[in-house]
Amino acid sequence: MDGPENIEEVIKRASECAQYILIGAAMTLRSNQRIRFFELLKTNFPELVEKYKNLYGEKENPPQDYIVRLNGLAFEFCKKYGIKNYIEPPSFERPLKENFDVANHLLLIAFFKEFKSANPYSAWAYHRASQNIENLDESIKEIYKKGELRKIQGVGRSIVKIIEDYLTNGSSERLDKEIKTR
Repeated sequence: MDGPENIEEVIKRASECAQYILIGAAMTLRSNQRIRFFELLKTNFPELVEKYKNLYGEKENPPQDYIVRLNGLAFEFCKKYGIKNYIEPPSFERPLKENFDVANHLLLIAFFKEFKSANPYSAWAYHRASQNIENLDESIKEIYKKGELRKIQGVGRSIVKIIEDYLTNGSSERLDKEIKTR
């Protein structure tokens, strides 16, 4: 069920039906979810019960390398079939919209880093910087013009470069790299 052929078939069929957004991830089996899932397997796919018991053991999540592999396959097939695997932030007017836009750009980078590593902590710096930027009382553009981006809590050298790139070009090499690499 979680082999490349099956994952590709699911994503291919989704692409033929409508514009979908697929976000890959392994299943979490907490309390009743575990009970229901294994009952479903016993009833419909008894040959898979041992496989998933061995995979999950007593944990809620499968091993990290398994999650990375599934996410990588989903990412690859979403690109192949033209399906987005992330949700674009809404576009609406708000005070200091440029702060919101920069914050969302950093969150997209965080999403792709987490998606590829299956480690929510791999992108913590991006989350922290994003939150601090969105909560600023001053425009990020003005802070950039004054050369004071590093004064924003959580914004280090590499995030400064991303922000400068985004404010200058409307995107960043870092996000492009995260989207293109598996």
